[in-house]
Amino acid sequence: AGYFHALKTCLDLPGEEEMIFKRLMSQPELVPTGVRDPLRTLKLDGATIRACETGCALFRQGLPEDDAGWRRALAAYGTDGCRVGAAMAGKTVLLQLEAVLAQNPCVRVGQLDLSGGELARMGLQGARIGAAQRFLLEHVLGKPEDNRAEVLVLKLEEFLARS
Repeated sequence: AGYFHALKTCLDLPGEEEMIFKRLMSQPELVPTGVRDPLRTLKLDGATIRACETGCALFRQGLPEDDAGWRRALAAYGTDGCRVGAAMAGKTVLLQLEAVLAQNPCVRVGQLDLSGGELARMGLQGARIGAAQRFLLEHVLGKPEDNRAEVLVLKLEEFLARS
């Protein structure tokens, strides 16, 4: 029932959908381990269904306990999925996530302060650009203050020395 309560909170369902939701909530044995079918019954859009699926997966896996963990979860599950997962744990966890989001963290390679084009101008090609970006992103997820071009160039040298 905690699953349904969190989804109800996140989805803010109107009218008929809320009645269907309450019917599903009263019969949790009808809900498979995945969430797609009951959410389709509610006629929710695909983005909402994906957010609920990824949020439930994150919740089942175990929610992060610190800011670095939330940044990694945001990179893996997306903002909406993390919000659903956090809401399932309650208001305190959701507020922790919102505090991380307020810092506007770098959670995608496109947010790195060193672009793929800049890496190419430094001599990297093809798949090595993507590998370097993933390496740099993993570093920045743990140390967001390092998302500056001059620091990332030093980390890139470390990457190149390893590979």
